[in-house]
Amino acid sequence: MRQALRRYLEGLDPYSTYLSPREYEAHKNSGKAGYSGVGMDVYREPSGALVCLPHPGSPAEKAGIHSGDRLVSVDGRQVAGLSLLAVGDLVRGPVGSRVSLVLRTPQGERRVRLQRRALDNTAVSHSRRPGLLLVRVLRFDSSTPDLLRQALAQAKRGDKLVIDLRSCRGGSLFAGVDAADLLLPLGKTIVTLRRREESKTYRSRQAPLKLEGPLFLWQDRYTASSAELMIAALVQNQVARSVGTVSFGKASTQKVFPLQDGSALVLTDGQLLAPDGHTWNHKGLRPSLPLPGENPGLAQYLAATTGPAPGPRVAACPGPGQRRGPGHLFEKGGPPARCLGHQLLRLPGHAPRQRPGRAGTDPGLCR
Repeated sequence: MRQALRRYLEGLDPYSTYLSPREYEAHKNSGKAGYSGVGMDVYREPSGALVCLPHPGSPAEKAGIHSGDRLVSVDGRQVAGLSLLAVGDLVRGPVGSRVSLVLRTPQGERRVRLQRRALDNTAVSHSRRPGLLLVRVLRFDSSTPDLLRQALAQAKRGDKLVIDLRSCRGGSLFAGVDAADLLLPLGKTIVTLRRREESKTYRSRQAPLKLEGPLFLWQDRYTASSAELMIAALVQNQVARSVGTVSFGKASTQKVFPLQDGSALVLTDGQLLAPDGHTWNHKGLRPSLPLPGENPGLAQYLAATTGPAPGPRVAACPGPGQRRGPGHLFEKGGPPARCLGHQLLRLPGHAPRQRPGRAGTDPGLCR
C-alpha cells in the first residue's frame, strides 16, 4: 500500500512523494549540525541515478569525489531503487568506521574507501583569499540568515565578497527570503509565491548590510531552489553579479502533510516567480558572467571574480519559442527546458517571517 501511494505521488511531479514514519523522522533530523559520515549530499535524477555533491573539505572531497559523480553502491549494496534516506543510512555510521563506495565517473567506475568522522554540518562557513572573502552556503535553514550576516561582517575594506552557492540544493524557502533581505534596499521585490488560490509577493523589510566591496554569487548546474531565489533577487535588483553556469531550475514549493502513523505526504503546492515576474522552473538562471564547460573549476571562478567584468541582470533561461521584447529577459533559441528532479521537502522551522504553513527543501540525504 505504501509503495503504491509513493509511486502515485511521484508520478504527479518530480517533488511530490510519500515518506514512511522512519523516513520522515530521519528527514527531520538530517539537518542537525553534528553527524558522523563522509560529508556528501546526493540527489536523484529522473533516470534514477544518484548524483554526488561532496561538501568542501569533507572526507568525500578529499578522496577525490567530484560533484556530478554517480553513486553505484555502498559497501557492496547497489543503491538503484533505494530512497535517498535509505542510502543515507548506509553511508552514515560510527566515527572511525569505514565505508566503501563505488562511483561512476567520466573516467569509468572507481572504488573509494572512506573513514567516517564527526562532521560539522553548519549551514554557512567562510574563508579568505588575498583581497577576497569567500562565504560558502551549504543549505538554507533557520540558522542561515544570521550565520550569513556574521560571515559577511568579516569583510575588510577593499575586499571582494563571494557567496558560494555551488551545489547548494536549497532548503527553507523563507530562509532564502530572509537571507536575500539582508542585502537588498528597503522595499525591493525578493520573490512572489504563486499558489492556486492566491499570490504573495515578499519584499525587503530592512536597510541592507553595508558591504565593504562588490558582491558576487557563484552558481553551477546543481544550484537549486532557495539558492536560485537568492540569486534572482540580488542580481535582478542589481545588488550582485552571478558567476558560473546555468543553475538547476527548481522554482516550485512543497508542503508536508504529517499523518497520524508518523508518515507524511509531500505535495507540490506553489510556484516561485523572480522579481521580473518570470519563473525559472525547469529553465534555470543564466549567470551574469558565464563560465565555459559543464563543471568549471575553482580557478575559473576566481579568475572571473577577481577580474573586471560588466554586470548584466540574471535571466531565466529561455524556453522554446520565447522571444525577447521590451522589458523581457527571454529570447528565442535558448536551451530546452530541463529538470533533473530531486526530492525537495518543506519542513517546520522557526524564522523571523510569518510563514503560511511549512516551507523548505531537502538538500539531499547521504552525508
